[in-house]
Amino acid sequence: MKFSTPSIKAVLLFTLLFSVLSSCKKDEEKEPVIENNDVIPAAILNVNITGDFTDQATINLPDNFLSIDIDGSALLGIYSDFSEELLIQATYDLALGVITLGAAVPTLIIGTYPIQADLCTYTNTGIGALGFTGVSGTIEITQRSYITTFIPDKDYYISGNISVIMENEESPAQSITMTGTFSGVHLSE
Repeated sequence: MKFSTPSIKAVLLFTLLFSVLSSCKKDEEKEPVIENNDVIPAAILNVNITGDFTDQATINLPDNFLSIDIDGSALLGIYSDFSEELLIQATYDLALGVITLGAAVPTLIIGTYPIQADLCTYTNTGIGALGFTGVSGTIEITQRSYITTFIPDKDYYISGNISVIMENEESPAQSITMTGTFSGVHLSE
């Protein structure tokens, strides 16, 4: 079998072109998901509240799963595929302070989501701050990790930032701004 010079050149050129194209993978925009098969992160929420009331809450629950600290601090995350809602609930200061943050999240991916006003509330009876509900703001998910359990499901943990404006129904209405971060919030579906 005899090969002509043009056909050898064509085969070599095709092989070279194929090699170059296959080695140049297109950068796919993938969500960074961290798999921690054996490390359960601490659940942490840090918020600062300014406006008509000032408050600060730091909740750090190293055991995470359904942990309630001795001072009544608790932090819980809930995500519903059915209603596409994310809910983060926290209690602190001997359970006198209660924060609920919610957003419509179509899929549990990294991104910034507008709050759902009716799901965002703040009360701290210890300082007289009562009945605040969301007006505007965002919940940003900056990281999502999971631990594979013995069940086919995964236990997800999210981290991110919050920025929410809330008002109450006092006359005149009182307003607060809540900013902060959260990490290791366990999500149950």
